[in-house]
Amino acid sequence: MRCPVCQQSLHEVSPACPHCSFDLTIAVQHLGMVPRLRPDVTDLAGMLTPSQTAELQEMIRQKERRFPQLQFACVTLQIPPQVPLRAYTFWLLNRGSLVSAMEKGGGCRIVLFVLEMNQMQLCCMLGYGLEPFVNQSTLEQIVQSAQPLLAGGDAAGAFQACLEHADLNLTAISRAIPAIYGLHEEKVASTLSAEAEFAY
Repeated sequence: MRCPVCQQSLHEVSPACPHCSFDLTIAVQHLGMVPRLRPDVTDLAGMLTPSQTAELQEMIRQKERRFPQLQFACVTLQIPPQVPLRAYTFWLLNRGSLVSAMEKGGGCRIVLFVLEMNQMQLCCMLGYGLEPFVNQSTLEQIVQSAQPLLAGGDAAGAFQACLEHADLNLTAISRAIPAIYGLHEEKVASTLSAEAEFAY
């Protein structure tokens, strides 16, 4: 995993970042109670209309059907300017209700988008199970795709742009995984065929 503040490598059970000293335990003492979050869209800032929320929820359902091993979530909120958005998002991901205890660590495959409305800043953070496959540059590109919509104050449009851009990148990554692990299409096809023969 990576530290949410300095982005340096960090062991999952490290009490604090050895590079910048960020400590989630200390941060929790200052951030207080974790807000209640829905598994798909949570509009804490009250910026989305009911129809926009419904459209985002349907879009998330579509993405989760395309990537059934993943979870997507969008959150709008307002935090004090002195609180780093990445650190706050990390806190939500680790202490919120988005991910069950069974999905911690490598089993956590969530793509979380958090939009801070006071500064109109958007953060994309991944569960630990996705970090080996999606680099920081890709996350920055996904967030960058929403900037024109953020400039116009379009929160729903910003989330939609991020979801579409994430879809494109995840599709490319999933297609590259066999090559990454030295698998050839013929071998994958024959393995699937053999499994199908014993499916009954």
